[in-house]
Amino acid sequence: MSPVETDDMADPAEQTRAGANKMKDKPNNDFKCDLCGSRGFKTLYDKAENNGTILKCLSCGFIFIYPQSRDEKELTSYYQESSAINDNDLARLNKKINRLNLPIRKIMLKEFYGYRNISPSPDGGLDKILAFLLMPFFGKDIIPFQGQGKILDIGCGSGLSLVLLKSIGWDVYGVEVNTFACDYASKMGIKMFCGKLEDADFAPGYFDVIKITHVIEHVPSPDRIFAEMKRILKPGGKIYLETPNVRSFAAGCFKENWLGMGGHISGFSAQTLSFIGKKHGFSVKKTRFKSGKGTVLDALNYFWKNTAKRPLPDFILKNKVFQALIVKPLCVLLNLLRKGDAVSVVFILD
Repeated sequence: MSPVETDDMADPAEQTRAGANKMKDKPNNDFKCDLCGSRGFKTLYDKAENNGTILKCLSCGFIFIYPQSRDEKELTSYYQESSAINDNDLARLNKKINRLNLPIRKIMLKEFYGYRNISPSPDGGLDKILAFLLMPFFGKDIIPFQGQGKILDIGCGSGLSLVLLKSIGWDVYGVEVNTFACDYASKMGIKMFCGKLEDADFAPGYFDVIKITHVIEHVPSPDRIFAEMKRILKPGGKIYLETPNVRSFAAGCFKENWLGMGGHISGFSAQTLSFIGKKHGFSVKKTRFKSGKGTVLDALNYFWKNTAKRPLPDFILKNKVFQALIVKPLCVLLNLLRKGDAVSVVFILD
């Protein structure tokens, strides 16, 4: 199998350094890449979270920490901290629901995103034209209605995004390992399964849409997750997946300290996501890159500390003019260059 990627996370000097293929913690002969089954790996960084080694598969480009710092039981317990919902979270949710109920948003949802059950106020042609013109600004993250409207959110947390989807007509289901979050989501009217996706035992072809946001980088076997998503998704169904981008500006700045941030045990680029999707019978319909102001500021500060041996002063980091004139345009540029913090992919089951 020919390589899918050749430069994730490593600069040319690291790629050619002596002994790059000799691994400090070399996997045994039974260890295979979770995505493609190859036994050929390369060391990107010797030190990562819990003294692990960051490896890259030489066949498909998959990047991960070895040995993985926790097994299945540890993975479940890792996420058992209380998932508190505060008044600000609920206020933001109500604000989003109120925005979706604005007449122009209702027209947008019904006319251009397939929401049949929405009844917008009587409108003229000008309102439809305005809704169409506003779609690039307000419709980027809207999931078009599909089929019978059965949607599953894997790793849904406390279910607030599902409450929003329910308010516009979706039949919503959630999977979450955090018992505190599951209890809260259930009280919000979400059909919940508390545990791993593979144990939920949904019927084959049950869902029209699956949403999995910032989850796949935490699981021991992304391949198993994709196989199960394929099983429970209807033909023509879609997956909306988002994960940190291993080729991002931030990843390049943080290097070995990036992958293990927030309990991540693997990293993905658009190319590796496309590879695993095709392996399981999906095609990529759409790819987007997203950069957040906070992450870019953190990366700039980290880069400056390593270069100048001191952090950027607060009067720069907290300066609103600097953020508006430098950081926000930089976010846009990074997204255009495919270096955004996160990569968002829409898959369709062929």
